[in-house]
Amino acid sequence: MQPIPIGDVFGILCVSYKIEFRFLQRSSRLPLPFQEQADYLNAEVEYNRFLGASFLIAEFSTRHVVSSFFSLPFEDWNDDAAAYIRFLQAELPFRISDKRWKRWHLNNASTNYVGRKIAVSWEPPT
Repeated sequence: MQPIPIGDVFGILCVSYKIEFRFLQRSSRLPLPFQEQADYLNAEVEYNRFLGASFLIAEFSTRHVVSSFFSLPFEDWNDDAAAYIRFLQAELPFRISDKRWKRWHLNNASTNYVGRKIAVSWEPPT
């Protein structure tokens, strides 16, 4: 049996690896609270994306892609949230995009979550 030539292997398959994680407090390194799906009524906000469940997916195919879903347990976008993202960005080997951010809140009937796009900035004031 002949080995599969390296140049052709990813044309016929895609290898994916998904890792779920929790965000930690900056000082104590203990998990931040409210990072369980049950904390948010198991709300699926996009296909296979649940509030309270953060993950990273690496896919290797003809194109290599890394995507992430961050479910941050901050009630509002404020100075604490921005400071946390600055800390996180300093630790990550990739750049966090400032696009596609949403703030999720309970609907009036308290039966599901509704997302609203928000503009975010975590750059320190100049």
